[in-house]
Amino acid sequence: MPHDEREHSLHCAPPPVGGFQEIDGRRLYLHRQGTGGPAVVLLPGASAIGLDYFGVQQGVSQFTTAVVYDRGGTGYSDEAALPRTATEVAAELHALLRAHGVPGPYVLVACARERICPTSR
Repeated sequence: MPHDEREHSLHCAPPPVGGFQEIDGRRLYLHRQGTGGPAVVLLPGASAIGLDYFGVQQGVSQFTTAVVYDRGGTGYSDEAALPRTATEVAAELHALLRAHGVPGPYVLVACARERICPTSR
């Protein structure tokens, strides 16, 4: 499914797990699992969404709090004006974690999808 169609379908259907929190007038998606600290926050990159890392979250949640979320403008979260600075994205995440009662310290894990690019010889 093309990226634009996937984004549209995510906004039309409720997420299978997790929920929303309003931050600065936007609904942001978050799913928290496990207990203990430090909390591990999985940060999806590229065209990924938080639930793409649900399996990783399941494993991490066996020993500490694990969080997946969708930045404003991605996945299940409401649209956000672009471009956005790293400071704006970080402030949004911090406000979301505080609103959900996820105490610091946080271990931020940047996730990126691996691409296999075939080459010809």
